[in-house]
Amino acid sequence: MKGSSFPVRAKPLPGESLWGFLLRLSQRNGLPVLSVLNAIKVWEKRYVQKSDLKLLDLSPTSLFDLESLSCLTGHTPDVIFGTTFVNLLKSFGTDGDTERSRFLSGMITEAYRYCPACLKQAPYHRLVWRVLGVKACLTHHCSLLDTCTRCNRSIRIQDVCDFNMCPHCGSELSDQQSQRPVFDWEKQQWMLEAWETLLLGNEVHLEPTEVAARLLYLVGGRDSVFNREISMSSLPDPTVLPTLLQHARGSLSEKRTLHLSFLLSTLYEHGIPMLEFVAVNVPQSFLDSLRKEAVRKVDELSCQAPWCNGFQLRGTLVKTGTTVKRRKSGEVLLYYLACLKCGCEYALDEQGELKERTYFISGHKLLRQLSPQILGLKDMARQTGMTEDKIRRCLAYFCTRQGTGTFAEPSSIISSKLVRRFLDEVRAGSKLKSNGNMSSS
Repeated sequence: MKGSSFPVRAKPLPGESLWGFLLRLSQRNGLPVLSVLNAIKVWEKRYVQKSDLKLLDLSPTSLFDLESLSCLTGHTPDVIFGTTFVNLLKSFGTDGDTERSRFLSGMITEAYRYCPACLKQAPYHRLVWRVLGVKACLTHHCSLLDTCTRCNRSIRIQDVCDFNMCPHCGSELSDQQSQRPVFDWEKQQWMLEAWETLLLGNEVHLEPTEVAARLLYLVGGRDSVFNREISMSSLPDPTVLPTLLQHARGSLSEKRTLHLSFLLSTLYEHGIPMLEFVAVNVPQSFLDSLRKEAVRKVDELSCQAPWCNGFQLRGTLVKTGTTVKRRKSGEVLLYYLACLKCGCEYALDEQGELKERTYFISGHKLLRQLSPQILGLKDMARQTGMTEDKIRRCLAYFCTRQGTGTFAEPSSIISSKLVRRFLDEVRAGSKLKSNGNMSSS
């Protein structure tokens, strides 16, 4: 069949899926769709099977030779791709096939979804019916079905031989009664318009950095420079901002783009049409401020411990492996940092302010106010408001550092025998709170 053409040809109908178009065209020419696909398949050692049909709309060229299908149908590759999700993946996805599949993962169904009224008017399969986020037909104001209401069995794409017939009981699907559930019709309208824009096949190709930068620019109110506080308050979940910034700056260890579901939900929450997102031009000043803001966080922060050699010296803190954490209190901390000179640990709060994660600095202020005669932990806890565990750690910390200004500064040489004993206990897995005999005698 390679190099030949169908005796009976047809044009794709408005919004038709490639799977539906090939099924319809094969039937008009009296051929099984699998026979057509196997005649132009790209695999050498295996045949296209029913279970592969779901790939036609997502990855068509993984099944068949594009040039051969173009000859069969009389349509250019652009027309063929216009009936699939390929143009969407080309516009927003990365170059890798794996990343392209991740971009849409969980958003495209393998079920045969349909609107009975649409099938009655024109029995063909619409590509947008495969999108899980599109749950209703706005033309007929009813929900899409994925089962036969006569036999109550689910219908899969691979089982369908006739768009208007249940593959299990033979009932006409256009006669099925679709319920009218309480939908958020405004959201469904927005979602349908967004997908229609995505599937148009826009000429522009957006790199992963551009997708994230456009999103930050729009949710930030189109300011000419990036504002962390505004962006933080604009996002439904502020903990995603660091990841979003990494995407925009291209600082991820692997090249990948934002998942489409996140892009759609964020745009919808801000009432931004997809058409506006595709067409917007981000000013260079905003892009420059994104990069400048990244440098400021890394290079302008400094250790706040008064006894530290790096006290208030810019660039003394280094980033740790942790980016975001939400505490039990609900507080969100970002950009975990540490001082290699004194061991104090920090993070940025949601307002971008530096906060100590350890409590040595606060403990330092409280312990300096105590009288040297007060040696009991309970007395210290009562006067400082700190727990006894925190006081123990502070005392241990200050006992190893000169110049802290507390009565806990080192006043004698620590026994090397005691240090070795301590290290042995640590290697053995003993807990710090254990009450074992650690005396040097």
